[in-house]
Amino acid sequence: MSEKLDDIFEQFSNVFLGREEEIKEFLLKYKKDAFIKQDVLNIERIDASERLETSGFRKNLSMWQNFYKNLIVSVCMEIKRDQKRFDYKFFFTEEKLDSKLLEQVEDIIKEANKLMNRAKFEEALERVDVVEQMVAEKQDKYFNKQLRNLRQEIRNAREEYNTKVQKIEELEKYVQSEREQQNLEEALQKSKEIVKIAESINHKQFKKKYEEIITEINKEKTLKRIQELEKKLNDYRNKKRYQLAIDVCNQIIRQAEKVQLDNEIEKYEKLIEDIKRERIENEISGLKQKVENNRNSGRYHVAISNCQKIITLAESINSEHTKDVTLKIVEDITKEMDQKKKRDQIENTISQLENEFSESNKTKDYEECLEIALEIIELAGSIEEKEIWKKYTQYKDEIVGKLAQKEELRNQRALEEEIQELETQIEENQRSNNLEMILVVSNQIIEISTTIERDDITEKYEKLIKDTKQKIEDKRKKEEEEALKDQKISEIQKVINDKARRNKEEQALLLQKAREFENIIQIDEDVMPLIEEFTIDEIIGDLSDDTSQILDQLNSLLKNHRVEIKENITSEALLISTTGEIIELDENIQVQKNEEEEELIVNLKSGFKNPFDEVVEEAIISDLIPYNFEILNIELNGEDPKEIPDKTLIQNGLEMKWQLHNIPAQESVEISYDLRKRISRTIIFLLKDQLKIIKTHSTIKDSKPKVEGLYDAKLPFNNSYENSLDGLVIEDIIPLYYIHNVREPTNYLPQEQKMNQGSLVKWNIGILEPSTINYHYKLLELYRFEELKALIHKLDAEGFEALENDNVIDSLKKYNEILNLLNEFIQ
Repeated sequence: MSEKLDDIFEQFSNVFLGREEEIKEFLLKYKKDAFIKQDVLNIERIDASERLETSGFRKNLSMWQNFYKNLIVSVCMEIKRDQKRFDYKFFFTEEKLDSKLLEQVEDIIKEANKLMNRAKFEEALERVDVVEQMVAEKQDKYFNKQLRNLRQEIRNAREEYNTKVQKIEELEKYVQSEREQQNLEEALQKSKEIVKIAESINHKQFKKKYEEIITEINKEKTLKRIQELEKKLNDYRNKKRYQLAIDVCNQIIRQAEKVQLDNEIEKYEKLIEDIKRERIENEISGLKQKVENNRNSGRYHVAISNCQKIITLAESINSEHTKDVTLKIVEDITKEMDQKKKRDQIENTISQLENEFSESNKTKDYEECLEIALEIIELAGSIEEKEIWKKYTQYKDEIVGKLAQKEELRNQRALEEEIQELETQIEENQRSNNLEMILVVSNQIIEISTTIERDDITEKYEKLIKDTKQKIEDKRKKEEEEALKDQKISEIQKVINDKARRNKEEQALLLQKAREFENIIQIDEDVMPLIEEFTIDEIIGDLSDDTSQILDQLNSLLKNHRVEIKENITSEALLISTTGEIIELDENIQVQKNEEEEELIVNLKSGFKNPFDEVVEEAIISDLIPYNFEILNIELNGEDPKEIPDKTLIQNGLEMKWQLHNIPAQESVEISYDLRKRISRTIIFLLKDQLKIIKTHSTIKDSKPKVEGLYDAKLPFNNSYENSLDGLVIEDIIPLYYIHNVREPTNYLPQEQKMNQGSLVKWNIGILEPSTINYHYKLLELYRFEELKALIHKLDAEGFEALENDNVIDSLKKYNEILNLLNEFIQ
């Protein structure tokens, strides 16, 4: 046998880096039969130096076999003063065949998963059948369990897929019916629901189809709205209310932009320009008539002023012809004015204009008054009659204000008349109970009342719209509510009772498991430890004989079975209104990390705002607080609650159940929790043929005597079994923002590393006889640690300065202060 091993080592001499003779003697002593019965196909060297961090550097060899019966020998060596560890893996002849079969099986399982994801469920099940035939002779528990799970997963996926396709088909009929009846909003909402369901089952055909239908419906809604606005636009143009017409065009453009109706946008952008031109041309026409009247009455300055207005307007629309004609008119008027040279003629004109002004003022013809005043101002200025100029300048300012008020009043009256016409339509529709038309006409009135700032009218018809919508909704719901009310409450109550029963059963089971460990670990109030138990064959397979290798195997398991640290709470609320309407709310509230402020206490808020327009008769709120949080304080609406909510310890955390009554409409309920993180612990050990994992959390307590920012955490572990524990590993996660040191135990050296949740402290105990290990951590808040460093640095500088000045006594005082400070935090 020794010669066979010599041949193997010679064949693979390039694999080994040293200690070959020791390895051969080790194999001859412990695994001689394996080399007699089987041939070695290959030897692979694996650099496992990273495991030195957990297993340590050992001179003795260790050996184990993996899941596929391959043999692994672990060797530690020093190479160029660096500590190294190599695992030599021996592949035997029969295991090569098993590896090939495993690769084939895994490929087929991957194919089955792909088929399931593409909704080809029957083909996926066929692939599972193929795998079952391939491994039937092996009687492998691992494969059989994996195949059962996969088959069930495919069946569940098929059932869910068929259910959702059926739901889509029902919604399709509803969408078609609503579109035919022009209930576009209902059709739109149901189409969105189809898209959401199609996305959840990766059904691209349905998704694409109804995304296109949603676009079509939005366009239909927009075109319908544009048709309504077009009627208003034409009416404004006919009445020469150009600005209102332009505003309507802009409304149409905004509507068209939402659904990308480019032709409509282009059409109404051009129409705006046409309306603006039409308005300017209408103004020019009116000014031309005024110019003619001004010239005929000898009011030349007013005529020239109006000509200048015409020129400005003509330039804005690029009308060169109008501009040239008007400039010629200005030239002619100027010549006529030059002929009036004598002052008395101007004075006569002013006198005459004053009489005309007085008459026009009596009749409140303010437009005529303005033109006359401007002419008088111009004439008075030409002959330096300051009093007249000042007098009619004041008149002019007053008249301009009156004209503005008059124009505003005229527009307001016109719109108020339009509102009166629409109000008549509302009365007719109220008599005929035509609720839909009441909504349409009310919206039209609100648009007009907003323009003229009639908040009273706006408020009145907003209320009418709200009341009318409520009538429509009440009419629709009244029949449904009566039928569904009792059924819905019964269903909800059943769900609540079922959940309470499941929680009670779960709590009883957890308590039963926890009792076994009451003498092993310290269980804090409001904490339920989670216990997992496995057979060694089920989770590890072949267990190594070497203690360090056992610790390696358990440390590897610990990565996947470590206690879970959650950063959120879940909140569920059930609201029942006085009329029997029911709403269920579900919220996931995330703990917000603040790296800069280093918050040790976080505040989370749950609750709800009453969404009904009536009283919530009963509200049931269930908040699930993870066990890695300690509840320091609870407030209900900013006050201490009169009654503490029901507490239930379930697997996922502490359930706080609130029952509240008679919450007024639109009123909010706020539940505030002040939370502080606990130390989270994972314990893993072997007892006989079982592997046990304990996951628990421990509260951080004030130090004694109490020192600000300093805390104690005591977590004893007691082996109360009659037998010794093997492979014992204890792992503690210290929350962020604490500086910690270990007070106990003193005879073990832990491994420490940083992680996202805090500092991980790992104790590789190995074998533990029946006894107790006390774990005692001292925790110092990070901000207090920084303050302590700053103070010690200051005292150190002062002490050194005193020493430099030969003042030994003062220096000693400073360093005694430093010692007293440090003792305060380490005693």
